[in-house]
Amino acid sequence: MALFPNIRTLFSQDTTGSVIVLGGGGGSISVDSLPFAEPTLDWHPLREDQPELSWLDWRTRIAEFRGREREKADLLAWAETEGSPVLARFVTGPSGVGKARLAAEVAQTLRDKGWAAGFADLRKPAKFHTGRAGILVLADYPEERPGGIRGLLENLARIETRQRVRLLFLSRQGWGAWEREIAGVPAAIDFFSRDQTELSPLAAADAYRIFRSARVALAKEIKADLGEVAETAFGEWLRLADIHRHPLFIAAAAMHSVLHPDAPVVGLSGREALHALAQRELTRLADEGTAAGLEPEALQHLVAFAALRGDLDGGDLRALAGRTDLALMLPPAEDIVAKVGSSGRLRDGVFPEPKPDILAANLAVAALRHDPKLAPERLWAVIEGRVGEGLARAGRLSYDAEIVLGMLDHRISEWLERMVEGKPERWSLIAPAIRDASLTPGLVPLATVVWRGLLDKAKLDEEKADLLNVLSAHLGATGDIAGALAASTEAVEVCRRLAAANPARFEPDLATSLNSLSGDLSATGDIAGALAASTEAVEVFRRLATTEPARFEPDLAMSLNNLSGDLSETGDAAGALAASTEAVEVSRRLAAASPARFKPDLAMSLNSLSGDLSKTGDAAGALAAITEAVRVSRRLAAASPARFEPDLASNLNSLSNRLSETGDIAGALAASTEAVQVSHRLAAANPARFEPDLAPILNSLSSRLSETGDAAGALASITEAAEVSRRLAAANPARFEPGLASCLNNLSIRLGATGDIAGALAAITEAVHVSRRLAAANPARFEPDLASSLNNLSGDLSETGDTAGALAASNEAVEVYSRLAAANPARFEPDLATSLNNLSGDLSETGEAEGALAASTDAVDVYRRLAAANPARFEPDLASSLNNLSNRMSTADDVGALAAVTEAVEVYRRLAAANPARFEPDLATSLNNLSNRLSESSNVTGALDASTQAVEVRRRLAAANPARFEPDLARSLNNLSNRLSEIGNVAEALAAITEAVEVYRRLATANPARFEPDLATSLGAMGSYLRADGQAAKARAAFEEGIRIVQPHAERYPEGPEDRLLANLRREIESLDAGDG
Repeated sequence: MALFPNIRTLFSQDTTGSVIVLGGGGGSISVDSLPFAEPTLDWHPLREDQPELSWLDWRTRIAEFRGREREKADLLAWAETEGSPVLARFVTGPSGVGKARLAAEVAQTLRDKGWAAGFADLRKPAKFHTGRAGILVLADYPEERPGGIRGLLENLARIETRQRVRLLFLSRQGWGAWEREIAGVPAAIDFFSRDQTELSPLAAADAYRIFRSARVALAKEIKADLGEVAETAFGEWLRLADIHRHPLFIAAAAMHSVLHPDAPVVGLSGREALHALAQRELTRLADEGTAAGLEPEALQHLVAFAALRGDLDGGDLRALAGRTDLALMLPPAEDIVAKVGSSGRLRDGVFPEPKPDILAANLAVAALRHDPKLAPERLWAVIEGRVGEGLARAGRLSYDAEIVLGMLDHRISEWLERMVEGKPERWSLIAPAIRDASLTPGLVPLATVVWRGLLDKAKLDEEKADLLNVLSAHLGATGDIAGALAASTEAVEVCRRLAAANPARFEPDLATSLNSLSGDLSATGDIAGALAASTEAVEVFRRLATTEPARFEPDLAMSLNNLSGDLSETGDAAGALAASTEAVEVSRRLAAASPARFKPDLAMSLNSLSGDLSKTGDAAGALAAITEAVRVSRRLAAASPARFEPDLASNLNSLSNRLSETGDIAGALAASTEAVQVSHRLAAANPARFEPDLAPILNSLSSRLSETGDAAGALASITEAAEVSRRLAAANPARFEPGLASCLNNLSIRLGATGDIAGALAAITEAVHVSRRLAAANPARFEPDLASSLNNLSGDLSETGDTAGALAASNEAVEVYSRLAAANPARFEPDLATSLNNLSGDLSETGEAEGALAASTDAVDVYRRLAAANPARFEPDLASSLNNLSNRMSTADDVGALAAVTEAVEVYRRLAAANPARFEPDLATSLNNLSNRLSESSNVTGALDASTQAVEVRRRLAAANPARFEPDLARSLNNLSNRLSEIGNVAEALAAITEAVEVYRRLATANPARFEPDLATSLGAMGSYLRADGQAAKARAAFEEGIRIVQPHAERYPEGPEDRLLANLRREIESLDAGDG
């Protein structure tokens, strides 16, 4: 049944305006027989005798109306527009954000001006007076009545009236989802402006006003005496979760604080407050039911059915009472209305749908979980006969319960899946309602069961191809990549057969299937196969778009995005950039003509373009592209979180990387933190679908925290990522072991940063073991990962003093990258150069100076060639390699060593002038090295100047970010003390090294494993200067303290650098004992 199958307007002769007939069940309508109805607002004042949950209903106006004044003014201006008899508009946003309250406030203002305004149930035919000024009809959740919008608009397009007729739809789905529906009624598109109303979380000040006013109103009603809540404390609570800025969660926190005055105010999260309120309501339902002679669970079951179906009238109640197979513990059908009525729960003879919606989800799950075996059939009892609307509502409640509230022990999504398992008679009824590839997450498991079942019964190739494509998409959404690949592979085979016989009809389907296949192949690591599929898809869609651009350009843009990713994976950065640039151009043109329809595609294309620009070294362009993508995704996710929050998290993660590349560490951390918050929420509700995305986003957060100097936070984040990856890999090694190896690589780095060398070595050893096994089975896909792990293994072995093991690892890494770079220089020469730098260090540690110099020279040669072709991308790497080359040359070629580091400083000085946040730390490192080279060439004045500059830069950086840059400052102070000593200024040398010791002492107190060896080194230098200054006793104390500090570290790694430091400090003591110096 369509939602609005009939709509007619009659002109009355009285002064009330026109009469409009809305709704109906098809066929002819006898207008004269219809009663007059009035759009309702149904405000009801706050009363202590009401069910507590009803206090949160927007109709009570429990809190001040704050933070939506601009949107209200905008909607009033729209409604009162002259010269446009019929207009329609959407107010969109996530659950609890305040859509209904805003719409009701607008309606009330219009009522005060003589309008007929309020909510109407448009499924039933009724006559409405338009009022003297016009009529505003509010329609909630139009998405739960499929096809209804189109039917309404078709009739509105034929309306003839002099009065203003306004329809305002309140939806969680963004305008983009609706524009496609509306585009099917060309005559109706003029009813809508491009400027729809999208609600976002409230500003902090408005949120606080709402919280305070709700507390005051509730305290007055129950006569409670409450203290004030400081705005700062409330602000801390707001920052805990995005949903805390939604009016519903703010009101829930206020209500909980009033009902529990002894508990800490805002001591619970928004989720926890709502859970607690729901539990109170369930207890109250059981008590009221018992008092009315009902079973304790009876009213709870009715609340669940009302949440899933809507208001229950007498007929609904009697029908449920007759379903003894559902074990609802209801009285006989002839008694149920009277008994439920005696409980006080009926309103005008109707058992009302629980409000607010999020609380309804909580109550529904709480009631259904009492008997989870019966839950699937109870759901079918609700859905049967109104499948489209019932599934849409069940999907909404599933999202609220599982994603918003985190109710994961018992899931509506799992009950829905079981509802259709082994029930073929239900599949064809459900199929039309679940075809959308971007289904609400809670409906996806059900969809895969339905498609598989229908596929087994399909006879015709055309039917099979259609089912395979949609099955592949939904299997991918559940995380079943192997299943998705099998489905997309078969879909391509079937479509290729169909297209050979009838190209005009089936080539579009073939290209679509190739796109899906490309993505699935890429996910399994078959990059060559993925590229072949995406290349063919682009060729087909380009040909089709040439003759029918309006129809096929969107598909072309999507295919170009896929091609860009596949080209990038093969190392063809230029080809990837060309493809993503074209995709953005097409998507931007489409979005300009139809923003709501194509803005999601534009955001995706911008993300791809940003990555490709970054790989070519265009950091500014990459940042601009991803910033625009995040802006678009944020707006889309605010209007339709279930559909667009995954894209927002992905774009935020990319934004974090781009901001980091430009040196905006604080901005990068903020973006990464938000990405993790969104991903955590999604993964908690749907682990199979979203945990794979969570792990790499946590990986990025770890890097961002490390950049700020928060070693502990960085370690915690990567540890969680590794735990997620290990769990995923245990269930599906083929898909998730590569991700586990990547997390272990970074875990090793983070453990090393905290001083846990043993833990770092264990992590990287496991990473190499996993990568070696993967590379043995699939060298093309996993040898690059193996080489990367070997590089890190080399560093950790070196830290333990195992120079032979370190050298073996770096040698193997160079061998692998040399082979890869020979076959694909564009993709692997940068990695080869990095490995050569690492090999150079390991050769130097083993005393092979000539080999170390050769490796370092080769690295510089590679980066010089790369930087000549792409300076923006590779000049930083060239400068770093020149630093390394300078160190290698210092023992044999003072002139060459000085020339190399001088060039490095020149490059970094130029880069830091353009982007100080990104490159000043590197400049300071090069200045330190320059100081050493100048000292070695006896230019003590120049050496002192370079060292002084390094300290100045690092002092400024450490003042802004001590956690990140104080260790570097201490190193530069160490170096400065050497330079001052060389010119005979022992007093200032002693002052510099004393400051270095103070910094390291503070750092070592917080993280002894990481910084005690550095502290011992600085104490050794201090002792030397004290001895030179004639302070032998203080010198001895410094040496002895250094020995006490470093000895445990030297004992742990007998061949490591700490062991050599211990030996040097002991020699200093021996020298003092011998009376030298």
